[in-house]
Amino acid sequence: MVFGGSPAKVRTIDTAPAAFFVTTGDVNLNGHPDIVAVHRNGNYNNSENEAIPLFMGNGSGEFNISRGFPTSLDGAPSAVAVGNIDDHPLPEIVTSNYRNNNITVLSCDPHTDIWSTENFPAGNRPAGIAIADLDGDRVGDVAVTINESNRLRIFYFSKTGSP
Repeated sequence: MVFGGSPAKVRTIDTAPAAFFVTTGDVNLNGHPDIVAVHRNGNYNNSENEAIPLFMGNGSGEFNISRGFPTSLDGAPSAVAVGNIDDHPLPEIVTSNYRNNNITVLSCDPHTDIWSTENFPAGNRPAGIAIADLDGDRVGDVAVTINESNRLRIFYFSKTGSP
């Protein structure tokens, strides 16, 4: 079947300035998709407006900004992915950070709902990012395109969350 329809409705959600990339995933495992966006200026050397808002979905097309989520993120975030890269039940949110040459893993403690961040060096100017189990160990791994070296870097994570 070839797509030939049009959207039944369109909704606009206000967010931070300089929206750059968006993805979806069920971040809180309530069975409803959530939306994660990254924001940065076109000039990656300027840290103004860098953010990563999380919009929690209720399953009926409505989204509310998550108040407990760390909304600021330095390093010119370029892309974001959602997936489980450890054996904790909640998925992680991973960004590629163009200016800081790293990826940031944001993870939520399922017992306290407190988010933590950890950075891993990625190479010169990481851009695109994806999460999938690439080595068959039933744990998500992170693939990142490295813009200025024409390479792809893969972080193989283990059940402890370490690459």
